[in-house]
Amino acid sequence: MSSDVSGRIVRIVYKRLLVGLVRGLCFLSAAGIVLMMAITTYDVVSRTLFKSPLRGTNDVVSVCAAITLAASLPYTTSLKGHVAIEFLFRKLSRRGRRIGNVLVHSVIAVLFALFAWQCIMYGNDMLGKNQSMVTLRWPLFWVPYVMALCCAATVLVVFEHIAWPDEELIKP
Repeated sequence: MSSDVSGRIVRIVYKRLLVGLVRGLCFLSAAGIVLMMAITTYDVVSRTLFKSPLRGTNDVVSVCAAITLAASLPYTTSLKGHVAIEFLFRKLSRRGRRIGNVLVHSVIAVLFALFAWQCIMYGNDMLGKNQSMVTLRWPLFWVPYVMALCCAATVLVVFEHIAWPDEELIKP
């Protein structure tokens, strides 16, 4: 097997794994939204009809919101759905756009790698201090770990954009 063919196979496997990870995190984000809506609706109905609020609603909705936001980042990045400075890039030559693209994506990759590292450090700190939700007393250390996974997936998507700038990773 030639190195060109094996390189293509590695690329295909890598891309499929990355797409699976991004879609899984997108599903997690969607599930977080549905869970927030369901809990909030149940809490409002319970307060109105039975004068009994659902205990820990704010805790669970806050955790769901954090995970939903973080889990949506890789998918949004894969669609190139973030704000871009198009008018500036249009004034550059093709080579200038490629260089600018690599520079911008490199900064984004470094920042998200730092975010992932800091989330892991924060999760370790929370685990060491046994931090938990205020009302329900459920442990919270795992939330920054999930956020770190999402940031790391975003870094992988950004690397994909740097390596193959003209290819789509996922179609909306």
